[in-house]
Amino acid sequence: MTRSPAPEKKSLEIIEALNEMAKSETVDNIALARYKREAEQFKNTGLFRDAFIILGMIACLEDDFEKMHNSHINAIHYAPDDPASYSNYGVSLIKAGMPEEAYKYFVKTCKIEPTNKKFLNDVIEILYDLSIDNSKYEEELEYYAARWKELTGENHELYDDPDTTAKLIDACDNMINEDHDAVSDIDPKVWNLAKRLTEGVELGK
Repeated sequence: MTRSPAPEKKSLEIIEALNEMAKSETVDNIALARYKREAEQFKNTGLFRDAFIILGMIACLEDDFEKMHNSHINAIHYAPDDPASYSNYGVSLIKAGMPEEAYKYFVKTCKIEPTNKKFLNDVIEILYDLSIDNSKYEEELEYYAARWKELTGENHELYDDPDTTAKLIDACDNMINEDHDAVSDIDPKVWNLAKRLTEGVELGK
């Protein structure tokens, strides 16, 4: 006879499934209804944080943003020192089209666990997206990218430091100076990227 997984394990499985659903364009309403019932049962076993994270993520997928906010705030109330309370709220906020708010909650996860690569990666990814449309985030992106390099010894894939960019520009200049014909048939997209580099735009992903 197969035993049901412990409530803690089951709740984590549901949260992971909701994270995957949030990344996709498909919402499984039958699964959401089942997750709601299970979330209410988690409350009875004292798993209030998990229950409210699940209810908040479901509310987001159902476009009930008031309930989304209230549920995630409740999760934080029950587990204010647990980064999962903040990171999953961030996932819901991104799905709801509120990336600037999501960034604030992702940053909180890094303050709780500053050496956690996943949480640091979440911050860098959201900052990269925000910096495309708003230059005020570029300095913060540079700061967290530096923290990533300190932690991993490598540049983050979404950030090229100025030295790397300068070397790439020099390499392009040398290639053009040595053989003008070599660049005569360059794809327009590649040429546009080269122009962006010479204008001082740092490469991203």
